[in-house]
Amino acid sequence: MQKMAMVSSCHRCAAARSTAELLPPPVYQWAADHLPLDDRLLSLLRTSLLVRANLTINDRVLPLSLHVPTHDATKLRNEFHRGLPVWLDRTLPLLPPHTITALDVGANIGAVSMLLFASRPCARVVALEPSAHTALFLRWNLHDHAVPLLSSGAPCGVALRLGALAPVARRVAVHYDPQHSSMLARTTENAAPNATGFASHVDATTIGHLVDEYGDVALLKLDCEGCETEVLRALAAAPNVSARIGFAAGELHGCGKFATSYKRKAAHVPSSPECLENVVRLRRLFRNRTMFERAK
Repeated sequence: MQKMAMVSSCHRCAAARSTAELLPPPVYQWAADHLPLDDRLLSLLRTSLLVRANLTINDRVLPLSLHVPTHDATKLRNEFHRGLPVWLDRTLPLLPPHTITALDVGANIGAVSMLLFASRPCARVVALEPSAHTALFLRWNLHDHAVPLLSSGAPCGVALRLGALAPVARRVAVHYDPQHSSMLARTTENAAPNATGFASHVDATTIGHLVDEYGDVALLKLDCEGCETEVLRALAAAPNVSARIGFAAGELHGCGKFATSYKRKAAHVPSSPECLENVVRLRRLFRNRTMFERAK
């Protein structure tokens, strides 16, 4: 038993050393603080790809080179080929011109957070991501693009928050599957790993807590694979919080061929009652200050 434990320990040390060789020191330290440095993580990093794109934002070209798990590379390339997300392209001109605070809920690997940061002379972006494996790529991309961290005392930059959003603060289970399109991270009360996935538990916070911590929010971006219903219900029950949010934008899931925006009314018929509920609630909360794209 003791010999097996020593072999296992040596094996973990080898995986940790190999991980350290792949990551810049600050990113490796983040990984060591939040993840087991094992062969599964090492495999995820070794097979990752670098996706490059030049996106135009505020009439200037922003070059991006993003580390991404291999199974998500094709989807990201296709998205970059189309340019900025429609909701972001239409919302940015309506935000304050100099300084903004934005909540990026479902930050994924950090593309939107970095675009928001680059869009203003001083942007404070709170990037909330429930999956530690996805957040590692986010941290890696922030480092490679020299984006300041708000936690380091910078007045402008990105705050990487590992956690979920919920109506009340609690612990939630997160399941991450690197072979799932868009690197889906599901937040549930219980989660278990499968052959390709990882399960963990993270703290869930509320929008109210984030607004209290970071101040009035110019943009609330939601793309959290179905958490929108809980978030919007919580906002409807807290008008003092929603009054401190300028615009809401992102993706609504379960909507089929449906979109709502500040420029047009509902197009097509929502594919689920939940989607219709979310659209109605968005209009009540933000009136014409929303821009959401549909997502299945």
